[in-house]
Amino acid sequence: MENGRKRISLMLLACVFFCALILSSPVEGATRYHVTQNGTGNGSSWANALGEDGFRDRLVTAGSGDEFWIAAGKYRPSDTDRIVSFSLKSGVSLYGGFAGGETELHQRDWSENITVLTGDLDFDDDTDAYGVTETAADIVGSNSYSVLFALNVSGTAVLDGFVITGGNADGNSEPLNQGGGMYAVNSSAVIRNSSFIGNFADSRGGGIFGSLSGSRVTNCYFSGNTSGRGGGMHLVDSDGAVLEDCTFSANLGLYRAGGLSLRNSDVRVSSSTFSGNRAFDGTSWGDGGGMFSELGFPEVTNCTFSGNEAYYGGGIYFGEQDGKVINCTFSGNAADLGSGLYVYNGTPEVKNCIFWNDGGGNEIVENGAVAVVTQSVVRGGFPSGSSIITADPGLGPLADNGGLTLTHAIAAGSSALDSGSSAGAPSTDQRGVSRPQGSGYDIGAFELAVSSGGGGGGCGIWGAPFPGVLLLILPLALLLRK
Repeated sequence: MENGRKRISLMLLACVFFCALILSSPVEGATRYHVTQNGTGNGSSWANALGEDGFRDRLVTAGSGDEFWIAAGKYRPSDTDRIVSFSLKSGVSLYGGFAGGETELHQRDWSENITVLTGDLDFDDDTDAYGVTETAADIVGSNSYSVLFALNVSGTAVLDGFVITGGNADGNSEPLNQGGGMYAVNSSAVIRNSSFIGNFADSRGGGIFGSLSGSRVTNCYFSGNTSGRGGGMHLVDSDGAVLEDCTFSANLGLYRAGGLSLRNSDVRVSSSTFSGNRAFDGTSWGDGGGMFSELGFPEVTNCTFSGNEAYYGGGIYFGEQDGKVINCTFSGNAADLGSGLYVYNGTPEVKNCIFWNDGGGNEIVENGAVAVVTQSVVRGGFPSGSSIITADPGLGPLADNGGLTLTHAIAAGSSALDSGSSAGAPSTDQRGVSRPQGSGYDIGAFELAVSSGGGGGGCGIWGAPFPGVLLLILPLALLLRK
């Protein structure tokens, strides 16, 4: 019996070491390149880093498994050619946010070490101290049409830790009039911890244009971008795309969709904030201040829409489609029709939401549509809905209440407290606080915590670094001693 137990333990121990070896082994033939703004080397180390020219050249020849560690500074896809972009590639990872000298990826800080990919070829834009073109109106002279380009790229392509700025897609035809920050076709690249700021596209997608694309965009910030449609982002025919923990703030759609524009796309948007976006060409107001979606099935969960403006749909415009809007908060949005939500020819499900905007009885407006609105707080009421609450939810200002995005808090005594439905409700709020905290689910994107406690998630052993594997080995080693 004792020998049998030891044999089993030894087999388990060997298995753990084998798995650890696989998990810690680099990709065969993969290379890490170090990049600094003024580097002159071959990229083999920080002391021998590639510079801007070397980075451009090496990226063209990079193969699967290669990764680039890029230090703070400004990097252009070309010195003079507007058509040239930095190209994402399957299997290639681009990481920004390094000071130079780091030996582990987790040591970087992209919020401190600002790494800028810019279309400002002549360095003549009106920028901040880091070289970031803060709004599309600050673009001067000859800029790249698109700073980034992604064609037929799989989910093994990674963009992580950058500011993408100064793209100017002002061409007369596609694709040179789309995607000032990034132009993507058939791309599923992973985009995270990045900001798209001060980009322009004459047609669609000031920050990002995506077609046939299913990218996962996480913890990204879109601000100061302008386009005819989709100031922050425009996605078309892009089923499976996911946007989570993102912020769309102060973007401009000249005739439609200040923040996010979707067409014929089944997209999941969660834990994100849309604030201060406008659909406005300087003379007349357009559709969908925060978000515009038509001919698709979007799912919008745990999101905040605050202070957005349009003619139709200050917060969201839904056109000729169904979809879901669950546990979202709409506050201070403005529109002639539908300050919170405008629905045209569709039957979206709206549940556990707060509509407390500037429009009174103009919160939700339907045209040839029957929005299914339940268990929601609606200023001025919504006669065709069910379980509608009209009492003031007592929303706090848009603020940092924890989590990765800004939210409107509720307080004790709010009409939204414990008043929502559990059916189909998310298990956490926009900040990641578990639901429910009280006797029921709170309505809106914010769940009022009834007690304070430590945060942080769990740690799966297979995702842990090597010391985590040792924690699994230790009990086996002790067993062998018995």
